[in-house]
Amino acid sequence: LQVLGSSLSSKSVSSWKSALEKLEEIPDSKIQEILRISYDSLEDDHDKNLFLDIVCLFIGKDRDYTTTILDGCDFYTTIGIENLVGRSLLIINEKNKLMMHQMIRDMGQEIIRQESSDIGKRSRLWHKNAFDVIREKIGSRTVKCLTLDLKGLLEDKAKRTNTTLHFPKHSKSQFLMSNDVDMETQAFAKMKRLKLLQLDYVRLKGDFKDFPKRLRWLRWRGFCMQSFPVDFDMNEIVVLDMRNSKLKQVWKDTECLPNLKILNLNHSHSLLKTPTFSGLPSLEKLMLKDCINLVEVDQSIGELKLLTFLNLKDCTSLRHLPRTIGSLISLEELILSGCSRLDDVPRELHNMESLKVLNLDETAIYQSRLGLHWLLLKRSKGLGFSWASLPSSLVKLSLESCKLSNDVMPNDLCNLASLKSLNLSRNPIHYLPESLKNLTKLEELLLTSCTELQMIPKLSVLLNVSECKFIFGDNSPFRGSGINNVPCFFSSTRCVIFGCEKLTEVEDLFKLEPIENFEAEEIRRLFNVDSINGNRLQLYSYLTDSIMLATPQVLQERGITSTFVVGSEIPIWFKHGTNEHRISFFLPTPAHPDEKIHWFSLCIVFSLASDQMSEFLPCVHIFNETKTIMLRYRSSFIGIPQTNDKTMLWLIHWPVTDFQFEGGDLVSCMVVPMHLSIRKFGVTYESKHNIKYEYGFSHLSTGDEVSTRHIKMDQTKHLLSLESYGNTKVQFCSYIEESKMVASPQVLYDYGIITTFDPVPFDYSGYYYGHQAGKTEVSISVPPNSSQNISCFLNSIIIFSAKNDKTYGFLPCLEIVNETKGTKWTYSKHFMGIPETKNTLYWTTCWNFRGDELEAGDHVSLRVLSDLSVLEFGIDLFLLEVFVYILSKSHKNLYRLQSLVKC
Repeated sequence: LQVLGSSLSSKSVSSWKSALEKLEEIPDSKIQEILRISYDSLEDDHDKNLFLDIVCLFIGKDRDYTTTILDGCDFYTTIGIENLVGRSLLIINEKNKLMMHQMIRDMGQEIIRQESSDIGKRSRLWHKNAFDVIREKIGSRTVKCLTLDLKGLLEDKAKRTNTTLHFPKHSKSQFLMSNDVDMETQAFAKMKRLKLLQLDYVRLKGDFKDFPKRLRWLRWRGFCMQSFPVDFDMNEIVVLDMRNSKLKQVWKDTECLPNLKILNLNHSHSLLKTPTFSGLPSLEKLMLKDCINLVEVDQSIGELKLLTFLNLKDCTSLRHLPRTIGSLISLEELILSGCSRLDDVPRELHNMESLKVLNLDETAIYQSRLGLHWLLLKRSKGLGFSWASLPSSLVKLSLESCKLSNDVMPNDLCNLASLKSLNLSRNPIHYLPESLKNLTKLEELLLTSCTELQMIPKLSVLLNVSECKFIFGDNSPFRGSGINNVPCFFSSTRCVIFGCEKLTEVEDLFKLEPIENFEAEEIRRLFNVDSINGNRLQLYSYLTDSIMLATPQVLQERGITSTFVVGSEIPIWFKHGTNEHRISFFLPTPAHPDEKIHWFSLCIVFSLASDQMSEFLPCVHIFNETKTIMLRYRSSFIGIPQTNDKTMLWLIHWPVTDFQFEGGDLVSCMVVPMHLSIRKFGVTYESKHNIKYEYGFSHLSTGDEVSTRHIKMDQTKHLLSLESYGNTKVQFCSYIEESKMVASPQVLYDYGIITTFDPVPFDYSGYYYGHQAGKTEVSISVPPNSSQNISCFLNSIIIFSAKNDKTYGFLPCLEIVNETKGTKWTYSKHFMGIPETKNTLYWTTCWNFRGDELEAGDHVSLRVLSDLSVLEFGIDLFLLEVFVYILSKSHKNLYRLQSLVKC
């Protein structure tokens, strides 16, 4: 219907009626005839021929690559492709590839078959038909396109006959037809109009004087000759693809190919030198990847004024590049990765004003001290290297695995003002230059496995960490965790630091110092302990996903100071203690009216409940229940006890600001997640009036604590008890499989929405201000928010029951409407918790809205649609996600299901 509708678009009513009448005459079994209506509706032969060429050769190919080839065949490819897409005969996917429904492709191939019963007189030939035409020499002037992959053809035949063929990697060109198959160049003599030719792994005998001379595209992978025959006329060729060839030299003499735009010689292991380029004035892309015996790039490469792409990756025998390479004024991407013997890059590189991407991974440019010597503008003990001569146009620079050390690390990067991506991974650098902060456009900094790296400077752009979704891997505990204590450093810059096991400081993020750097008196002031054992222990870093072995370290991050030490007892002067993960207490009435709490100290005695460190995300909350203020701290490190039954102390010194905590306030402190086995938990505090010491430490600044009002913790407490239900079970229903299952309470997470189903009642009254009993629709207005950029979290609770134990055909669905803005979100799942007969089930959800989706004053309503009986329904809006804590659970327990559709 889509294809037919597209073909009749903008047609008159009479044309629609005529097409429908024609459609009624065609039986359902002849679907290709129905699809052909759209093909026949193409307005000219140009688009029809373009469609048939794409059907035969270019499905799955890059659109730009295809356009280059077909433009050379006198097509108006750009507008033609748009016409085919408009008729729903062609699809351009998200990777810019040409795609087509198999039935439409079959229809196109059938059109070609119907041209003639004599296969040699058809315009386009592929696979078995192409093989037969060449072997039997029955081709004609009609043939415009021929494609044959002999290796693939015989592999398919082998599968049908249960025969196994083995083709060694990088030895495909050794595969030739058996001697009883006679294929000669003379078979092409009559194909005078042939323009598109694919002969993968085909061996031809004979001369090429009568070979088609109008070829525009030649793909001959596995070409077995050492050079092209001198009588092979390729004057009109546009794209030449000779991957996996046996070529030692492409042409014996200088060849003039004025129209050649793409030359691909990848994986030609016998190639010793490049061809002379003086006869290739139109060349735009040159690929020489994995030409492992290539030792020379011809000086004439500098004459390629239109060249935009040059790939020399893994040319392991290449030692030098010609100085003329600096004359490539149009070159945008130069790939030299894996050229392990390349120890010098010409100084003329700085003349390439169009160069945007430079990859020097795994080259030897720093091993001999000769590489990039021309970059040294002024050498002195204090200045080191300067990269001021690198092209200022560079957007991406990769120096991975170059053995780059600090004595050759540039101190000046100001000339690379356009740089967006910098890859320094797997280099023995100890620190990064301060000038890194001048790269204001930097979006990606890759430092993977820089095992000697100790410090990263602050970047210049202050960014929002909530947007930093790519620093952490798919299994990292930080993903979706609502981190709020990571500062601006990782905000819009994708900084990957996994494997940097010695990293002890990221400016404005954290600093790790040996405890011996501090005076004993300072340690007592910070942690209220007389002494700390100096034995070596293991620290795991979540940011680098690595473990370091060291003496106890003092960690300073976001104004909070902490340390991990071996131990099992809380100091006796801690004012409050418990054996649980949560402790609550009232602050005493102060002796002086102006006396305020100045800091808290926490001591947590814990052991590990699992050997999988990736499951842990240490987090501590301090919640003023009287003022509804919450502070939370997520540590970037955690100490690792020697064994799971051994314990460790986590000591935290946490300054707070005035008026956050006062006498008479009810305070709750809590450790999450539950993956830590909490043995003991102690809290003490001190008021500003009673402080006896002046600290003078910059890490005691309190300007960055995260405080959030209007949040209630009782539901959080309930959610955190999900793992302690024991034998409690919930019934789940699958709409897809029309079946039920019984399991422990689960946390469902997808599209940013968190859902729980819970049979255990809890007191939610007063925490859902939009609460209304017995209603299926409730509403709330978004209150004013002093923080303009904070996310909003809309939480709902639905209490429902089932009348009987049937499998419900219509599972509960939530609909949220912003009535002020006229936007609507619908949330439906094919996997839901269902209450047992006459019992109740608590369905709680948390939605994360960002930007201007919900703003102050907006009127929001929720409606639940369900066959189940809704007993009570409530919603509320928070500035902090009530449910966020459960995201630190192992992703093995998070089910990613179904859809959130924004209308």
